[in-house]
Amino acid sequence: MIVGTLTSFLALTCVVASPEQPVTSSGTLAGRVVQTSHGAVRQLLGVRYCEAPVRFSAPVPHQVQDATNIVEVTKYGAACQQPPHLTELMYPQLTLHENDKSVNEDCLFLNVFLPVTPAPANQPLRAVMVWIPGEGFGFADAAQFDGSHLAVRGDVIVITVNYRVGVFGFLSTGNSSVPGNHGLWDVLEALRWVRRNAAALGGDPARVTVFGRFTGAMIASLLLTSPYINQRDATGRPSPLVARVILQSGAGFGNYVLDEEPANRTDTLAHLAGCEGTHQQVMACLRAVPSGRLDQLSWEVPQLWRPVVDGMLITTDPLRAIRRAAYDRGVQIMIGETGGEGSICLLQHYYLETVFSRAILADNVTKREFVQLVQEHVYDYLKVPHKIVLWVHHSTVVLGNFRAGVVFCRVESASRHTIQVDDKRRCQEDASGALYDLVQDPSVIEAAVHEYRPWPDSNASFRDQFLHFCGALYTRVKSEQLARWLARRGTTVWRYEFSYRPQCSPHPRFMGPAHGDEVLFVFGLLEEEATGLETQLEQRVLTSWANFAKTGSVTFRSVVQCSVVLSNVMESFKCSGQWDPNMNSSLAWKQFTDGAKHIMVFSVPHNSMKTTDFLSRDLDFWNLMVPGLLRHTQRALLHGRATGRDHGSRPGTCSSGTSVGLIIITLVLSTALLLISYYLCHSVRNSSKGLLTQDHTAQH
Repeated sequence: MIVGTLTSFLALTCVVASPEQPVTSSGTLAGRVVQTSHGAVRQLLGVRYCEAPVRFSAPVPHQVQDATNIVEVTKYGAACQQPPHLTELMYPQLTLHENDKSVNEDCLFLNVFLPVTPAPANQPLRAVMVWIPGEGFGFADAAQFDGSHLAVRGDVIVITVNYRVGVFGFLSTGNSSVPGNHGLWDVLEALRWVRRNAAALGGDPARVTVFGRFTGAMIASLLLTSPYINQRDATGRPSPLVARVILQSGAGFGNYVLDEEPANRTDTLAHLAGCEGTHQQVMACLRAVPSGRLDQLSWEVPQLWRPVVDGMLITTDPLRAIRRAAYDRGVQIMIGETGGEGSICLLQHYYLETVFSRAILADNVTKREFVQLVQEHVYDYLKVPHKIVLWVHHSTVVLGNFRAGVVFCRVESASRHTIQVDDKRRCQEDASGALYDLVQDPSVIEAAVHEYRPWPDSNASFRDQFLHFCGALYTRVKSEQLARWLARRGTTVWRYEFSYRPQCSPHPRFMGPAHGDEVLFVFGLLEEEATGLETQLEQRVLTSWANFAKTGSVTFRSVVQCSVVLSNVMESFKCSGQWDPNMNSSLAWKQFTDGAKHIMVFSVPHNSMKTTDFLSRDLDFWNLMVPGLLRHTQRALLHGRATGRDHGSRPGTCSSGTSVGLIIITLVLSTALLLISYYLCHSVRNSSKGLLTQDHTAQH
């Protein structure tokens, strides 16, 4: 596969002196011209947009003293510090630079791909597409994504961006000392660089589209509501850094994305690194730890290093801001995912060879294993219980549950003393003398298992339903929820589903169109062995993305003429003229609105349209049912603590089993009421079947 890719795309490469050297704030850039199978592209690789960053500090823009100084930009810069990628999870086209890749904290570079052909006379400045890579907040390497083919075939300027990831990009103390979000500030500075230099590159600073997949999409949606993006010009008119956004399999809001207790992770990292003393001494110690060692230690800290609400760049949860219309409603947005988003969980177990991997591969996941899988991912994603707060003798005790089986008790009192233990009993006894139970609410897990289990009258297996569950949990519900709120606020929204499994997929066939499969089609990176139908699909996807960046719309019509090579009707099409992105003159990509939730399905042999009503049930479960269960659980717990305490015993200790019984009864009644309410709601909506009786089908 790698040989084929090199043959089709890189063997035709010729490195020559660039006839044009754009003068930018980073200097006069001397890149290289590369000849691809669709035309020539000018590559400006490893362009520095910020100075070498100081660890745990905000980025400083790079500005040369003399912009006429020639800077050679013909090689990719170092990737930001991160572990090696698991190449088995990746398409070969995305691993070409993995073996010779270097990582460094000095990594704030971007790469520019410019069509060599002159721009149309009626629109001399091209649209700019800025790609934010990211697969988890600990991995992102711009060099993986060659923007040459998208630039040439889409007639746009493509820019890929490095930014700090993991502990280097997202460590936070939860206060002004180290507020965090350094990776997001890096991306912001890259967008400011684009604003300053777009015209010099032949780009239109008013037509900048940010796009990304998974955490790249999460970052794009986080910045969507940032006051630093939605700026105004000198006259007071809106002048946002970004005009359009494409979110591929990711939306940046909720517990999984935003860390509400970043200080816990920083304290744990300091303990692992042996950093002690005052706050200043601890931070100085962490800054002195060698980067490779710090990166290694950071992965021993439970939960992801991720963004925070810092009151500056991110002032609130983005969904809350959108509900309040506190964003630029003129932005145009495309939101989508693959049909098999649940593969993100299956790939984790399959390639990391977890205890569930064999059962998943053989499709013999048992009910017990299904329950365990659901529990693991619910706790990972929703942080259940997210936080249980009890007031004991004027001290606040915060109890967090982590997947690694380690329990941290954080006691906030006058002494600000923090205790780390690995035993529940010690946790209970050491936390300011307060003895209380570690509660892991079973009602959410039980409800999720009931909601997503395969029912007897369906053909779905436990593996199928686990895929449905994970797809809804990690991407589909969030994307749909965001799309619906944006549409309600009057924002132009386009929805898509990529529903085709490439023949060259490295993933097991049962996963179908896996998480990230659309990326090859967006960047035009299919191999020469691709079938004719696949190349048609690639052209439809690539053209749709590029056209959205140019106009904010995907509904243009154009003429294409194709002739069939009779030796292989299915795989040899020769076409000329401009492509209709839908490859179907009778099919229009309808806009997603609050009243008509249209979604374009990209597949072969042609695209199709449907609505996202099939996601309404998942939305109701995760946005109504689950929060309700958590609220009732916490209220019951706190009520039991307040009323069942024996004043003659230790603080927080029950004098008898009465309070425990009351808590259980309250939980059962609360859960029953919620289930009944949910059932009635769906009875009205579906007029036939509710939560407990409706057939469960696999994800479409």
